[in-house]
This record gives sequence, C-alpha cells and structure tokens, in this order.
Amino acid sequence: MIDPINLIPAAATLLFGSIAAWTDWHEGSIYDGTTIPMMGLGLLISIFLFVMAPILLLIQLVITVLIFFAGKWLMTKGGVGGGDIKLLMGYNLIYPFSALVILPLALLFATILTLGQRPEYVRLGPLALISFLLILIIDIIF
Repeated sequence: MIDPINLIPAAATLLFGSIAAWTDWHEGSIYDGTTIPMMGLGLLISIFLFVMAPILLLIQLVITVLIFFAGKWLMTKGGVGGGDIKLLMGYNLIYPFSALVILPLALLFATILTLGQRPEYVRLGPLALISFLLILIIDIIF
C-alpha cells in the first residue's frame, strides 16, 4: 500500500510524466520546460525524504548520474534523445529508485512494439509513464 508520504512524489511524477508523454507522443520531443523543473522538484523531495538517511540520498544521486551516462551511451546507439534521459533522471529523483524499474520496462515495451522494424527513434515518454503507472499500481496493491 502506498505510504501517505509518497502521495506528493507520486502526484508530481504523474503530472510531469503525463506532460512529457503527451509532448513526446504528439510532437516527438520532451522539453526542458518539463524535465528541468521535474528534476529540481525531485531533488528537493529527495532531500526531504532522505534527510534522516543521507546514505540513501547519496545512492539515489549516484543512480541518477549513472542514468545520465547510460542515457548518453544509448544516444550514441540512436533512438533515444536527451529529453528521454532527463525524464528518467526526473523520475528517479522524484520517486526514489523508480528509474531502476522504469528504464528496463520502457525499453522492453519499446522492443516489443518495434519488433521487426528499425524505427528512427522510439517515443520513450509514453512508455516510461506506462512503466511508472505499473510501479504505482503494484505499490498501491502491496
């Protein structure tokens, strides 16, 4: 069951994730006007949540930096843009450690949806939102 303290991060993640998914689906871009505030708010939420456990904050920040470098590597392979990377970093900062599940799930969905095709790029925004919703549903159930 979702903890009441996680309602604000979950709502913020749904808001920013929905905006990013919509713009990615309709315009093919995830804008800095969505991802930068998402990351900033996420950093504030993380500091608040982990004020009593600084090691968890440090681990979360390390994971966020690793997402950045993994995303840069994925960009060299094609199909993933900078907005996708910043969106995943925002997910990880607002809803701690969620990107560890969102990224593999979104990439799995992208692989399934593009089987037998060679798309120029994949719209990860909507797939990341679907992945986050699955995490949230599981969090609520258990």
